[in-house]
Amino acid sequence: MLTPPRRSSARAASGSTSSGRPPSCRQTPSDPAAREHLTRAVELADETDATGHRAELRLEVAESLSSEKRGVAISLVREALDLARAKGADVVERRAEELLARLSG
Repeated sequence: MLTPPRRSSARAASGSTSSGRPPSCRQTPSDPAAREHLTRAVELADETDATGHRAELRLEVAESLSSEKRGVAISLVREALDLARAKGADVVERRAEELLARLSG
């Protein structure tokens, strides 16, 4: 029986970045169709009661927007912050606060 190669960490085994997300989530979509899909994802998430997921998704979309969409990104982060606070999701709340400071600064 062959043994798969060992990875040096759980993070490497999961294929995620230091942020815990797959590397592809950090790329900025320059294609309008990609941004449209992200917007639709937020709309679909809003049809659920998964508050934490809704907040996380808003942060992902806000991080992916280009600088000319900074106002939209800030609005999404503020929504995510409100959702995180309502849910009591401290980690998401901190992430939202950090992103808001970067976008506002």
